[in-house]
Amino acid sequence: MPPLAALLLAPVLLNLACGKTINTYAGPYIAYATRFDPCPSDGTFAINLRPSHFHPAKPFERQTVSGNFTILTPFDDSYWVRGQMAVRSNNQWKENAFVFNYPTGACRVLRDHIPDFFTMVARGIHATNGPCRLEASGTNEVDKVPISWDFPKFKIMPYGRYKFTIRFGDVTSTRFCTEVDCTIIPKPTI
Repeated sequence: MPPLAALLLAPVLLNLACGKTINTYAGPYIAYATRFDPCPSDGTFAINLRPSHFHPAKPFERQTVSGNFTILTPFDDSYWVRGQMAVRSNNQWKENAFVFNYPTGACRVLRDHIPDFFTMVARGIHATNGPCRLEASGTNEVDKVPISWDFPKFKIMPYGRYKFTIRFGDVTSTRFCTEVDCTIIPKPTI
């Protein structure tokens, strides 16, 4: 084959190579919950929720949660909050992939970082400024409440399956603890 023919044929052959792009390991994402499990606490605050199935064909459809949550004493910014995310890799959990520690301001942290969840627990309060306080309300039931697992302070996260453990407490003990089995997938382009 003459060299000129090879040079002219090369771009044609390169255009015939088809394939999908490979997603990077992190970027804009959609998060969804698979299950909620309690972990040891004194029970002052508790949630027993069951999330709906996530539909991959409808990634922007909000998940719904059903169950109940309990608030036995007022919840405000005097509590600390700690979060740990374990990532699923090689068929086991790799603990402490991400660790969050806020020594005070638990109510504000919940309001700022998980706004839809806070709105559900606060029974519709959307306030984003000023003091944060939830009054003791006992046990409250929720039935198919739509939740968007948006985390506005974390725009980009590594994709994968996570076990997110969140704890609230005061100087004497852990008042609330739950583990959420969740998955982070790439946000599709529209």
